[in-house]
Amino acid sequence: MNAIGKRLPAAVATLAIVGAACQGAAAPTSGSSTSPTEAGPAATAGANPTIDDGETPRQGGDLVFARPEDSTTMDPAKAVETETIYVLNHIFETLYITSADGQSVEPWLVEGEELSEDELTWTFDLRDGVLFSDGSPMTSADVKFSVERAASDESGFGFLLAAIDTIETPDEDTVVMTTKYPWRPLLADLALWSGGIMPADFGGRSEEEFFEEPVGTGPFVLDAWDRGQSLKVVRNDDYWQDGKPFVDSVTWTVVPEANTRVIQVQGGQAHIVSDIPFNSIENLNSSEEVNAQGFPGTTVYYIMFNAETAPYDDVHVRRAIAHAIDKEGIAGAVLFGNGTAACSIIAPTVTFHDPETPCLQYDVEAARAELEQSSVPEGFEARILVGDEPTQVAAVEIIQAQLAEIGITVTIDSIDPGQFYETLSSMDYEMGLAGWSMDIPDPDEQISFMLDKEQGGANSYSTAYEDPRITELLRDAQREFDDEARAALYSELQAVHAEEVPHIPVYFQATPFAWSVQVNGLHVNPVGNRHLEDVWLSE
Repeated sequence: MNAIGKRLPAAVATLAIVGAACQGAAAPTSGSSTSPTEAGPAATAGANPTIDDGETPRQGGDLVFARPEDSTTMDPAKAVETETIYVLNHIFETLYITSADGQSVEPWLVEGEELSEDELTWTFDLRDGVLFSDGSPMTSADVKFSVERAASDESGFGFLLAAIDTIETPDEDTVVMTTKYPWRPLLADLALWSGGIMPADFGGRSEEEFFEEPVGTGPFVLDAWDRGQSLKVVRNDDYWQDGKPFVDSVTWTVVPEANTRVIQVQGGQAHIVSDIPFNSIENLNSSEEVNAQGFPGTTVYYIMFNAETAPYDDVHVRRAIAHAIDKEGIAGAVLFGNGTAACSIIAPTVTFHDPETPCLQYDVEAARAELEQSSVPEGFEARILVGDEPTQVAAVEIIQAQLAEIGITVTIDSIDPGQFYETLSSMDYEMGLAGWSMDIPDPDEQISFMLDKEQGGANSYSTAYEDPRITELLRDAQREFDDEARAALYSELQAVHAEEVPHIPVYFQATPFAWSVQVNGLHVNPVGNRHLEDVWLSE
């Protein structure tokens, strides 16, 4: 998941998603059906790809990437913050990755998989020739150690791997996973950063020593980390994709202020900058030295409620607020064409999004009628929590004015984005404007995390909300391998969610980046992944 900023109490704001080949599978991977393809890593690994104009990527150069926050850990199992995860993806790799279009997964450190007829046993063939950055070969023992470790960790997203019962290693190149019950999201779950593959038993070192100098199969190796300032990785000369990465190093610098990041890419201090203001994109594109765009993402911003606090446990209050909010007006005012009003909690770029979800429309009279049926018919005083980020603050200020029209007086609590999710997880809030971005191309990650109070890992994502109908639907969807039947389950779930409004989806937004014209090969998929091993710098 990825709640914007932090994923657990959480991270998102991440969320671009990906797709492709499910070789040898008895059933398609998560999301829409997939089939073996001739493209993808199995076909392109070892090749020196060319850009659309036929230009061969240039080797060398030191890439500088300015981002709003620093990493917090080198341990994939404990990582929950977006910026931490995007770095770890370049040091540790997973068995599967999200495809470029965000609709499915494709094999990465495996050649493919076979599923037993009872839909319980998955057999994986590991990719030949994969080495760790210390030169040692990756084996099935490393996979068993890494996945079991991720599944047992309670501080991150281990709950997504809870369906795994046993992992066996019949030989060095084969891994057999048996689940406790049929579990459709497994391949997508194995694309989650927390299951990044590392040497078994930390390569003979202690856990603390290992994460000081981590060893993975990724294209880069940690070189230096000046906490709060910058983090540098250098080329892994033993990387399994011949010729990659193209650049010698990547340095992520911490630049909290968005406009400062824009100035840096304009002035050449940074090659790539993320999380730029939407209103800067048009101006940046007028320059001959900089490109900018919002990449299609999975990010949805929504109002969440503390269901343990009155009057937000009253469905009529939630419905009144939903009717009072002009989502179209908010999206138009704050996104500058880089997003749309939201209806479903599931973004349009995510598999099983239902565009026909019957959400509550902007209707002030209907809002007043719902409030009259509630426990606070005359209105009430409310507080809304928001991270101190221009787009989100602007959205909340509009919401504040709109709710005033129906007698709800809102005080805005704007806090440092780094503290936002810790505040949510402590349940020290009434309402909040939060964001979610996907990390894998299966909606189960989001739906379980946000709506399964018992098994979702985070108290229904810090809302304490619970609805037996939704719980039943999401658990049925986890075990359903037929795509058409699974889509029907998620459609019904989205309809129930829209009726009960434990969250009010407000807008879907793109993922804004700017980069120097020297940068080639940059792509950000809907779950936010960016493969910097594919990026190269022209002279």
